[in-house]
Amino acid sequence: MTKLKKFSWDEVEMEKFQFIAHLLDRVLIGENGDESFEQLREAVEQDAVWEVHFFNTRQEIFAAREGEELVVYQSLMHREDCPERMVARIYKLDESFTSKFTYKTLEVREYLDFDDDGLAYVARTVLYKLEGGPTKDDR
Repeated sequence: MTKLKKFSWDEVEMEKFQFIAHLLDRVLIGENGDESFEQLREAVEQDAVWEVHFFNTRQEIFAAREGEELVVYQSLMHREDCPERMVARIYKLDESFTSKFTYKTLEVREYLDFDDDGLAYVARTVLYKLEGGPTKDDR
């Protein structure tokens, strides 16, 4: 079994990313550089994060509480080599989130594979992007 590394911001090797974080007392949704991101950084410092997904159109990094610390799992990369084996699903976010954050939907990519009998299954699910919401002028 692979030993999980303790989370550090160095593990998030993405120039631009979005995130969904489950804190002890709330959920945060946003992208690096916005107000929610500053709240997330503070929550990480205060050890108040249950789990967090960092993602962009290239990869997803997942970190979760394991015992007393936040650990990071192996990154999931999006596949560009076989678009016919990818299913994009768009989920509408609950109104309780859309009223607090500027996002309306979450796009998730499912990558299919086939078992020995030729039956398709979802081999990997990777968060892709958050979209929607008012423009800066609408806020």
